[in-house]
Amino acid sequence: MSSESKTRWYNPETLAIVDQVLGADGKKMITPDARHARKLGLLPSVTSICDQLTNYGVQDYRENAIAKAACSFPFDGNPDHEGSVMTYVEMILSKAGEYAKQAADEGKAIHASVSRFYADGITPENPVHYSVVRAVDAFLLEKGVTEILTEQAIGSAEKRCAGTPDIYGIRPSGIPLILDVKSTDLIKFKKPYESWMVQLGGYRYLEEDQAEIAEAVADRNCGEVKFYEYPDGERWEEVFAMLVKIFCLRKKL
Repeated sequence: MSSESKTRWYNPETLAIVDQVLGADGKKMITPDARHARKLGLLPSVTSICDQLTNYGVQDYRENAIAKAACSFPFDGNPDHEGSVMTYVEMILSKAGEYAKQAADEGKAIHASVSRFYADGITPENPVHYSVVRAVDAFLLEKGVTEILTEQAIGSAEKRCAGTPDIYGIRPSGIPLILDVKSTDLIKFKKPYESWMVQLGGYRYLEEDQAEIAEAVADRNCGEVKFYEYPDGERWEEVFAMLVKIFCLRKKL
């Protein structure tokens, strides 16, 4: 899938995600690209802008999936036979894709459980998801958050982008707390990736009240959560602001 087709766009007025637009024939609905963005004034998402950075997390993720597949299905063919080797490689890549999809699906499920808890008051039955929700809730309480919004889009045509933080926390102090939720295997996890920090910087860039930013990194296997706060949020906001300029220049927006 090309980077163009993966770009997510927002309506500049409603801040609703635009998945489909009317094609040139005026009949068929198609996935929007930069041409439609220029014509309709669509705003690129924070995550699409961050995709300009090399995502080392994704690279590590794929490498681990391939290694896991190779360990599970050792090669028993003739190493000198090119056809045998290529067949094995294709099988390993396919299995790695399955492992990666399972992990990604679980990550989406964790996000959905957190969102449902705050949006609808539904406590997850899954014990892993419950542990994540309980840890996140305790962290927000500790940080003085009194009102929580989830899946609340922020952005503007002036800022030239939009985004949807996982959690937008409102506090009596007037300084919002934006919390992003990531899922991984904490046994292999060392530290947050730069792209994660830039993504949070993007949400801060869109927020006029100088929001504080933090990361909740959840173990998708047991529900343990580690929290990372970024007091240097202004720095990451500046990095993101530069990426916006680069993105818009590349796409001629």
